Amino acid sequence: MSDFREEEALGKLYDRRTARRLFRYLRPYKNWVILATLLTLFAGGSLLIAAIGQYAVVAFDGRRRIREFGVRIALGASSRQLVSSVISESLRLTALGLVIGFALSVAVGAVLARVLYGVTPTDPATFASVFVLLAGASLLASYLPARRAASTDPMMVLRTE
Repeated sequence: MSDFREEEALGKLYDRRTARRLFRYLRPYKNWVILATLLTLFAGGSLLIAAIGQYAVVAFDGRRRIREFGVRIALGASSRQLVSSVISESLRLTALGLVIGFALSVAVGAVLARVLYGVTPTDPATFASVFVLLAGASLLASYLPARRAASTDPMMVLRTE
């Protein structure tokens, strides 16, 4: 029914035969466009969920280690040393995860190469944006709890248990 209305609207602007040929030509591609749009939305959603999950895991680990941070500050570590050690450890794990994810995505991309239109399976812009997003989430997730732990009073942290 909607195809008829589209043809009718275009028919007023163009010759009806031309519009019918155009819709006949585009009809097989309509499902591919819907599928590509849905896959793009799901991929973006999964990327967002991955970034939030990464933030949650790293922030939880930082919160769990707050007693260790208190001991290190009490023994003379500066807040700058504490923050840099937490961030470097977190980014080391993030780099490992990004390398493994890159290898898996290249392998899956090779399988899905025939379905991708307009991009290659190893699109540098896509990989760069994913790397920046996940590394930024990891940096933020490790910096905030480490900064919070570095600014707390070590005696208060040690008294809690």
